Amino acid sequence: SQHFDKIRDSFSYLENFNFTLCCGVCHEYPYPATNAIVHDIEACERFICKTCLTSDTCPFCQVLISDDVARVHKYVRNIYDSAEIKCDECGEVMDRDSYEEHYHKNCFIECDFCHDALNRDDFTVHVCPEEMIDCVSDDCCSKFKRKDLETHLEQCKYYIMQGLETYDRKIKFLVDSTEQIEQRAEFTNEQVNQRFSAVGKQFIAEEKKNARSVDAIEHLRQRVAAQEEQISRLEEQMRKKLCRNCGKILSDGDLSVCRYHPVCATYC
Repeated sequence: SQHFDKIRDSFSYLENFNFTLCCGVCHEYPYPATNAIVHDIEACERFICKTCLTSDTCPFCQVLISDDVARVHKYVRNIYDSAEIKCDECGEVMDRDSYEEHYHKNCFIECDFCHDALNRDDFTVHVCPEEMIDCVSDDCCSKFKRKDLETHLEQCKYYIMQGLETYDRKIKFLVDSTEQIEQRAEFTNEQVNQRFSAVGKQFIAEEKKNARSVDAIEHLRQRVAAQEEQISRLEEQMRKKLCRNCGKILSDGDLSVCRYHPVCATYC
């Protein structure tokens, strides 16, 4: 991995390699020791770093190695880890097995500006207040210590002008946004008014239609009543013209029975 590659690049070996145990590609002891594999076939039997493999085939015999690899024996891994090395940063000498802890916690690096000694992990996140830096404004050519940045920015005319320009842009953006919102609100209100007007007109039309329907029903009811009354009168008239005995139509309207019917009592 990149982490181990970075650690590997920070120390040097102080003894000659046993080249029969070295990686056949990079010609060094694999780091970390668990990164080592051996191509376990009689025709090859080479030690290789996993990170040195760029394909599924052995770089020496061109045979697929996915099914023919084995972990390096613990004895060989111990040889790797017991190799004597020197830290390139602080110069301390140690066994390789203890270097990773030294790298993170015990290797102190002096800051070039404040001259504080920090372990490597703290040094990577160290922001030195004594470091000379440039102004954040591209137009200003001043250089000063990082701890004086705030004081400089309070007096830097370029930074102040840049801030005012940024402020003006923000104000313009807010004004433009407000105008767009007002235009959208006006358009929405107009749509709402149009919709409300259309609904109102539709409601009025329905009311008029309902009123006309009520008037038509009332008119129809009156016509029915008039026809019923006319039918009643006709029925009354018909009853007066019919013989009360036989039901035949009378010839004279003032008679109540037939003049010639044999059954009628008056004229029989």
